[in-house]
Amino acid sequence: MNLGTFKPKAFARAGSSPAVLIKSLSGLTAFLLLGACAATVPRIDSFGDFTPPAAPHYLACPQNYCLASPDEVTPLLPVPAERMRAIVRSAVAAQPSTELVATAEEGLRLIYRQTAREGISIVTIEIVDADDGASGVAVYSQSLADGRSADRDIVRRLIDTIERDAAPPAGRHAG
Repeated sequence: MNLGTFKPKAFARAGSSPAVLIKSLSGLTAFLLLGACAATVPRIDSFGDFTPPAAPHYLACPQNYCLASPDEVTPLLPVPAERMRAIVRSAVAAQPSTELVATAEEGLRLIYRQTAREGISIVTIEIVDADDGASGVAVYSQSLADGRSADRDIVRRLIDTIERDAAPPAGRHAG
């Protein structure tokens, strides 16, 4: 199957497709991620060809960005990828009980661990660089416990924070 035919033109240019944005995580990054938790968490080389396991998880991506059907479609926002990177880092830092585990692709990919009442979740965030100065996020959370609701709540809080922080100041319109 040719995945390129399923991607909108915004992702077609060099540097925008998941395959171009994401290379394999280095051995050190994989070691750090696996060392950060007791259970096995799937390694995501590219959201474009990633299929989540049956374990509790929650996947959110822009339309036509992920091969797997997401649990939620995230919007592209009128924010350049460089600014989105700062917004995402700030949003992760604002989440309770989080620990950054790894970064890759010059900060376009972040992996962190979050502890909640329900247990530990490993969250992977990818900044999606689209055309015309727009960007978005693909987010995958996998719980190391048995509940999917914790993953949904983690992803929703993160996306809400990102969307709020990316919104233009009151009285100004984006673009």
